[in-house]
Amino acid sequence: MLRVVMRQLWVLAVLLAIPADTLAETAAQKTQNDCSLRAYKEYLADSLKLSAQDDAATSIVGVVGKRRLMEMYCVQFVQCLNTPQLVQGAMFSRCLDDEDADRLSAKNEDTHTDEIGWIVAGLVALGAFFIGRHVRTS
Repeated sequence: MLRVVMRQLWVLAVLLAIPADTLAETAAQKTQNDCSLRAYKEYLADSLKLSAQDDAATSIVGVVGKRRLMEMYCVQFVQCLNTPQLVQGAMFSRCLDDEDADRLSAKNEDTHTDEIGWIVAGLVALGAFFIGRHVRTS
């Protein structure tokens, strides 16, 4: 999640540094941007639907479904860019890598949150132990 935010801030910083007249969007660029945005919105909506299913993250079918959804999004995204055939495979692969990195980053953030919870619970239990021990010896 943090990686995604940093990437978005970096893009924003670059866009702010570019003079406004060079940012004038051509019709072809607008079509590409609209197509990419539509593909991403569909991907997010379908991903949320899939995540809402009980076994989406735990079953093989759920994991494969999420992967297929990611692949379909990357195919649509690369097709929106209208790039030469020679680079489409590399762009598709990069798209999958980015989506996997985002997925793993979100998973690691959840794991760290769980770890912090366990650490706090352990400290509370340890504190209760010493307080109880202190009360008994007094």
